[in-house]
Amino acid sequence: MHALTCKDTPFLWDSTCQQAFESLKQCLIAAPVVAFPNFDSPFLMEMDASGIGLGAVLAQKQENWFCSSIGLCKSFSSEA
Repeated sequence: MHALTCKDTPFLWDSTCQQAFESLKQCLIAAPVVAFPNFDSPFLMEMDASGIGLGAVLAQKQENWFCSSIGLCKSFSSEA
């Protein structure tokens, strides 16, 4: 599915994409979904921005999984 986000790549949803999507859905609903932050371990900050908005996720690796602690999304507008 990541290949669909590349520049100049035509959108083609095939069986490989569907299988990846089903796997992703299962990961999001299977335990453990929620984890408490461990302040004795380092955090990872991931950010992305464009001309119309930005997003950030504070994550932490716990038991071989990256757990999202906080997510932020902000849209920019020319209106005051």
